[in-house]
Amino acid sequence: TPPGPTSTAVPTDRIQSSFACRSSTQPDATEQFQAKSFFAGLFDFSFTTFITLKFLRVIYIVLMVFSVIGGLVLFASLASRGGVGVLLGLILAPLVMLFYVVVARIYLELIALLFRIGENTTLLVQQGGSSPTTTGYGLPPTLT
Repeated sequence: TPPGPTSTAVPTDRIQSSFACRSSTQPDATEQFQAKSFFAGLFDFSFTTFITLKFLRVIYIVLMVFSVIGGLVLFASLASRGGVGVLLGLILAPLVMLFYVVVARIYLELIALLFRIGENTTLLVQQGGSSPTTTGYGLPPTLT
């Protein structure tokens, strides 16, 4: 083998076997988070049930409606000036609406990402995931 840094990648068979060793009696983290009803999750003062993911679809629809309303208001205000305002409104209103929808989508995806990371972390903890022998950068983990 050529000299140089050694690979610290975990073999895929080890990863697959760690997921396969989970007992079928253990609930999946996604099932656990979705099992509780909306009101049970709303009044869960320990915050073990997330209701935000259930609302993201509704929030996205509301933001899209606001985007359309805002675009129509922008078009109407520019069109009321006449002539060039109508042309400017036809160009700017769709661009502003598209920009707003893209930013809203990115923001909501980031929120969903954070909650998915939390669910996956919970799943790994429930599985009793073992820590790797290295930190992923070729350095051994430090003991504290």
